[in-house]
Amino acid sequence: MPVYNPPATVDTIPGLQETLDAVEVASLPTGGTTGQALVKVSNADHDVMWDDVAGGPGGADWGDIGGTLSDQTDLQTALDAKAPLADPTFTGTVAGVTKAMVGLGNVDNTSDANKPVSTATQTALDGKQPLDSDLTTIAGLTATTNNFMVANASAWASRTPAQAKTHLSLVKGDVGLGNVDNTADTAKPVSTAQQTALNLKANLSAPEFTSGVGGIGIGTSGLSGNSANALTLASSNTPTTVANCGSIYHANGVLNFMDSAGVNWVISGSATTPFIFEVRLSGTISTGANVTPVDVTNFVFSYVANASYFIEIVGGVTAPAATTGMGLQFNVSTAVSNSYLTFFHQLANTGTLAGGNAIADDASQGVSSGIPANAGVYPFAAFGTIQTSISSGTAQLRLRSETTAVVTLTAGTVMRVRKMNV
Repeated sequence: MPVYNPPATVDTIPGLQETLDAVEVASLPTGGTTGQALVKVSNADHDVMWDDVAGGPGGADWGDIGGTLSDQTDLQTALDAKAPLADPTFTGTVAGVTKAMVGLGNVDNTSDANKPVSTATQTALDGKQPLDSDLTTIAGLTATTNNFMVANASAWASRTPAQAKTHLSLVKGDVGLGNVDNTADTAKPVSTAQQTALNLKANLSAPEFTSGVGGIGIGTSGLSGNSANALTLASSNTPTTVANCGSIYHANGVLNFMDSAGVNWVISGSATTPFIFEVRLSGTISTGANVTPVDVTNFVFSYVANASYFIEIVGGVTAPAATTGMGLQFNVSTAVSNSYLTFFHQLANTGTLAGGNAIADDASQGVSSGIPANAGVYPFAAFGTIQTSISSGTAQLRLRSETTAVVTLTAGTVMRVRKMNV
């Protein structure tokens, strides 16, 4: 039969335990001193070293480590004398800590009440007005709109502008107006300089000029004067344009004005035979195809009572047929003593002259008997006189046809009227 053998153990194998003990002892580090103990250096097996143990012969005596912390009276006492790292509370005088350690190296250990005036504060104070009694008084005054602050009787006071003026006792010289008179604008006299300037001007009524006059405007009332206050211009044949009127000029001893319609009025001139009127036809004037006279535009002049006028008319005429003649006549507004006008132009037969005349108011007698009918312009000339009666008035030149056909005066036809010295 087989024999049962129980498993062997360390205890049942003679000498095995001693061998193992020898192996463990051989792996320990040698050396060390009394009171030291083996201490693990790392987590590796057998990684140990000799080190001092507190309370042992080679270290501080902390008593037996065993039981609870309260049993370690010397250790507890040492811990009670320490402050915790978090929120520590110290008692007595803390030594070894300086203001620089807490970032306050420049701070002086003085109370707020004992702190001196700093350099920056003193610099700011140096720019301020020292407080005195005057400032205190001024600060106590009530601010009033538009008032002034004045020193009155050695005391500061608030005053209205009127009160301040009284205190100042100002005169006009104090404000640089010593030469100014206290008069209203409407009461101021004419100054010396103004009078000097006025002396160089002519009166609007009956002006008297001392030298040549140019650029005179002629209004609706015309230019007028008398022998004592006559308007004179420097002798010149060049007209001076007058805006919206025409031109005025002095020529050959006669002062003339030509209006915007081309009518020339002689204002003054020789005492013997002055022209008083001259007009030039700016366009054509035609009759109707009948024997009814028509006015010649602008060929009208004014006459005075008991005077004689010499009239001359020169220009051109056209007619549609050789059998057509023309007539000229004056229509006067008042009765005159005598009106006579005669004219001449080339007749239809070459080289022969024909004409007509008018010896009554607005009537042609003996009109011309025919104008060459080749659509040309033929010259004519007319002469006549008007002797007025007791009334002044106007004389209008009129044109008529001899037959029921149109007769035309051409542009450029001129009429001159001269008052004769009778």
